[in-house]
Amino acid sequence: MTEEVEKRKYRNKVLPNAVAGPSSPTSMRRHRSLHEKRATYQKETSEHRVTFVDSIRPASPIYCFVSELNFSKISSQLFNNPSSRKSALLIQALRQQITVTSSKEYANRAIAIFAEKDVLCLKSRKQSLIAMILMGTENGFEVKEQLCRFVNAIASFKAGRNYLLAVGGGKEMLIQLQSTLKARRIHGPAQDHAVAAIEKLSVRPSVCRELLSLGFFDWLLPTIDTGRLSPYGAEFCAALLLNLTLSTNSPALLARHADQMLSAMASLLRMKNTGVCPFINGALYAAFAFGRIRARARETKFEVHLQSKLERADCAMDQLHIPFLLKQMRGVSFDLNNSCCAVT
Repeated sequence: MTEEVEKRKYRNKVLPNAVAGPSSPTSMRRHRSLHEKRATYQKETSEHRVTFVDSIRPASPIYCFVSELNFSKISSQLFNNPSSRKSALLIQALRQQITVTSSKEYANRAIAIFAEKDVLCLKSRKQSLIAMILMGTENGFEVKEQLCRFVNAIASFKAGRNYLLAVGGGKEMLIQLQSTLKARRIHGPAQDHAVAAIEKLSVRPSVCRELLSLGFFDWLLPTIDTGRLSPYGAEFCAALLLNLTLSTNSPALLARHADQMLSAMASLLRMKNTGVCPFINGALYAAFAFGRIRARARETKFEVHLQSKLERADCAMDQLHIPFLLKQMRGVSFDLNNSCCAVT
């Protein structure tokens, strides 16, 4: 027994590679595989730890170029040179910080800075930028158009609407825009963008009530009736008409403007612009809820316009909406619970 132990010690000392010791190929392969597994495990654990930390780490605020602007110099340029081309290009550059960006977060950040710095000087005790440019007869048309585009871009965002309506519910600004439209100080794209801005603000009931109290129907209905609106302007005029028609303050005004209302809607029905379809159908549905409008529509043969629109079927929903509107105009009321009809 003692001899065997001594022989084993001798072999390990003299012939280290004779057995599967630490330096044998089998042992090396085993140690290499264990090292690779350990390295893989450490890598996966590290990646998981980094991902978890990044997921709980708050996102850094988006850098916005607007924060570097000198708004005092911008206001000085616009107020001192309201009709120059340089002012028009400056307003265009401000607008593009909202429109020419692939990130909605960047646009919201830009609007937040515009509101904080009061870029339109809505809080000014003397005069806002909107009043100074739009109400001035000598100011260049290019500056007025760029300003209307800028206001429209701001009104496209909730934060922008909050800013525009922050001072007195936007009453002064609405008066200025309406006065500019009624006096025909702007036309073409400038008029279209001014109407678009008003329509986006009219999603709030308080704005609709203010517009109705200002007599906005007196400008909107004749303008639609001319039939000389661009496709963009027609869509927003129809949408604004729908919002005003749905207002709780509209019944008395609709009854007073019944003929103009039906004439304007007939003009919209004759358009081949598919963008106005949902708005005009909705406005007719709201208007036909009043007996005086229905009676006047029957007297003026308004059914002809609806039938013509149904035959063309420009929009996908015309075949569903217009038959219902025809029955509504004729005084057929629907009881959805009992599935029956009654003539009123």
